[in-house]
Amino acid sequence: APGGGVLEYEVDPLPSGGSRVTATAYWHPAGVWGLAYWYVLVPAHLFIFRCMSRSIARRAESGP
Repeated sequence: APGGGVLEYEVDPLPSGGSRVTATAYWHPAGVWGLAYWYVLVPAHLFIFRCMSRSIARRAESGP
């Protein structure tokens, strides 16, 4: 990919019990092609990150 990225996860406790998982993607494009790459793939990234976050939460809830 023309650029570099970081995917950051945060897990925060909720007052009612349980936790909130937040995924944040940072993309540092390398020129015009890096910007084009990101904007073309935004819909796919939203789907992938949402599914990944749900999967992490589901596995955490199932225990060891």
